Amino acid sequence: MKKIAIIKTGSTDEALRQQYGDFEFWIAKKTGLPESIFSILDVLNMDGWPSAESFKSIIITGSHTNVTDRPDWLPELEDYVRKAHDHSVPILGICFGHQLLANAFGGEVSDNTQGPEFGSVPIELNTNARLTPLFQELPTVFSAFMSHRQSVVRLPEGAVGLAVSPKDQNAAFYLEPNLWGVQFHPEFDSTIMAWYLKNHFHIPDSELTRYLPSDQFSPNIIVRFIEINSTD
Repeated sequence: MKKIAIIKTGSTDEALRQQYGDFEFWIAKKTGLPESIFSILDVLNMDGWPSAESFKSIIITGSHTNVTDRPDWLPELEDYVRKAHDHSVPILGICFGHQLLANAFGGEVSDNTQGPEFGSVPIELNTNARLTPLFQELPTVFSAFMSHRQSVVRLPEGAVGLAVSPKDQNAAFYLEPNLWGVQFHPEFDSTIMAWYLKNHFHIPDSELTRYLPSDQFSPNIIVRFIEINSTD
């Protein structure tokens, strides 16, 4: 049986990692599936990339690195996802992964001119989202966690914008036949988001509730991605 590849593009803060694991663990945990069905590809420890066609699908993690930093491993990873897309391997990019995909296919990423976006924010789907299986059954507006300072400011040619947030006009996009990028973090929970609010965005404890979710619906996009791409 083919595995699901999680491409690990960085690590969270050491103190958070020691308590709650790292990006790839949060993604796998969110699915409720056994860890044995996942294959972790760490960009910092790659000795040759396996064939993308050997995987059922690919999920790309977030990172504390910016796409515009152009780390040494980025061009090779961009080439890898282009080859995967050429072979119709389903791909989901999360936050940095979303930006990486946009950049790899000719879009543009830069600092968000409206400033950083963080906490639980409303995601508003447009009519295009109804045409892609990842979003077509979701409500028009739902809440999701954001934690980013850069954004996709221009989509790749042929890509379709699917959603906006208060500070991001490209909060999600789709590129046929089965590639999606989401700026938000479906792998976060309230504990992880609170950590980032306090340690990266310097929100005091007394104000955390302003940025954490109420009872608004927040979909499990990762599970949905796996479900719609479950055929070997």
